[in-house]
Amino acid sequence: MIDLARYESAHIIPTQDEIEQIVKHELTKDHHSTTASIETAKCIIDYSSGAIGSAEATYGGWLKEKIYLVNFHLHIDPSHLEVAIASSIPWEHGTLQLLNTLHIEKVK
Repeated sequence: MIDLARYESAHIIPTQDEIEQIVKHELTKDHHSTTASIETAKCIIDYSSGAIGSAEATYGGWLKEKIYLVNFHLHIDPSHLEVAIASSIPWEHGTLQLLNTLHIEKVK
């Protein structure tokens, strides 16, 4: 899932450390699963500072999968445009390729 949020009024741009904490919080707040092995790191996606996190999610006590979350504010308009990406596609089989090739442009 890729979510692009546009804010009508400018808002304070979080630091990369704050974005990393947001990602960590998002990985722990899902009430339908239990998460473990949470890892986060700062990253650059599409020339924009952000953070990525991963966790092992367990649903119903038996279904397990690795999930990835990414959050960044687009460099073309960081006070108005935010991107969030969630993926359960294995890292080496799609998620890494998506992050390495993602490019978002503002169309007039």
